[in-house]
Amino acid sequence: MTPDYSAMLAHLVDLAGRPGWKSYAWHRAQQLDADESGMWRGIADALVEKMKHGRVYAFKLAAVRYALADALPAWAPQGLGNVDRTARD
Repeated sequence: MTPDYSAMLAHLVDLAGRPGWKSYAWHRAQQLDADESGMWRGIADALVEKMKHGRVYAFKLAAVRYALADALPAWAPQGLGNVDRTARD
């Protein structure tokens, strides 16, 4: 993997994580993957894997935050940010 490939993948992951840009990032990754030079071969699959990993990580983090918030007594200071104990993702 060349530095250019890594930088482009990081850029696409960043774009895909921004509201409204996921579709563009996916389309661009497919365009690059189809490039005749072969330099970007596999970048679309790599983007999917990075996004899956990020989603799983975010889900696990949210689950831990909710579990901690539920475990705290009502009188305890709320050091977990704005965790709504009634809402679940």
